[in-house]
Amino acid sequence: MDSVLIDRWLGDGPRTAVHDEASVAVIRDAARAEGRARGFDEVCCGRLALVVSELGMNHLRHARDGFVAFRDATRDGVPGVEVIAADRGAGIRNALDALDGGARGGGSLGAGLSGVQRLAQEVDFDVRLDVGTCVRARVFARDVRRRREVAVLGRNYPGERSSGDDAWFGRTADTLVLGLADGVGHGPEAREPARRAIDVLHASPDAAPGRVLGAIDAALRGTRGAVMAVVHVDEALGTIRHACAGNVTTSVRGAQGRSFSGEQRILGAPSRRGADPMEELVPLSPRDVVVLYSDGLRSRLDLDGARQHASRHPLALAQFLLDGFGRNNDDATVIVAR
Repeated sequence: MDSVLIDRWLGDGPRTAVHDEASVAVIRDAARAEGRARGFDEVCCGRLALVVSELGMNHLRHARDGFVAFRDATRDGVPGVEVIAADRGAGIRNALDALDGGARGGGSLGAGLSGVQRLAQEVDFDVRLDVGTCVRARVFARDVRRRREVAVLGRNYPGERSSGDDAWFGRTADTLVLGLADGVGHGPEAREPARRAIDVLHASPDAAPGRVLGAIDAALRGTRGAVMAVVHVDEALGTIRHACAGNVTTSVRGAQGRSFSGEQRILGAPSRRGADPMEELVPLSPRDVVVLYSDGLRSRLDLDGARQHASRHPLALAQFLLDGFGRNNDDATVIVAR
């Protein structure tokens, strides 16, 4: 059980445990109250309640130790609610089946995660296989300017109970922040520096990518160290700002492909303490797909071969990449933003 990951996903605000169908009724009523408090009409309140019901029933059918939390998601003056559903479980092993409604079970009011995707304006996934899953679904009072949806998909080194990879994404104003850290080695001793690196990013999401990597370099002294990439996607300006230390790869695919790499260094290594990693700033089109992946995936991904998933949720592309290019001798994690 990964309480640290659950706490990171849910944050410091109130949460409700989901352990039976009565719990689902409680969070459904809470969802309606959240919507009314923000001026949602009854149709929108009903849509929000259905999203919460589907996520709650998904906890009961497929996971354990599920929790649901509500957070404000106001955008451009339009009221919104973000529903966060986090659990400890096996994770989503067949993204296409889940997103197409194949996971429907008794008590479902729609079609599980496919219903959530249909009812909410935006849905993000963070899936750590054999560890847990977090779903973030945003419902707004009316149409809003769309922002990229995100999927994280990771798996442990075979036989290990913890991963040396860690990842996080968050939003500040118009910026989507993506971070992927890979601790040196695998297992618990690699997990600690990767988690510490993500904690630094999580605490300072507004910091420039190069600067936050410099802070992580200092924070990892005395550990095995880690490699890491940090990306800022500015939705308003249409740019991507990138910094990296080590062999975490960032690729952008759209009208023109672009891959980023960082200087060969390990954050936290005692042998050197250099300047903050350099940043790159390049244009980004609204239709471009941004992919980050650790070296648990082969360095040459066939992103062009994944065009059949171009119109699907980023989780479908993440699974295609992890299944098709993941190595069997390391932890592997991929982030997709589209």
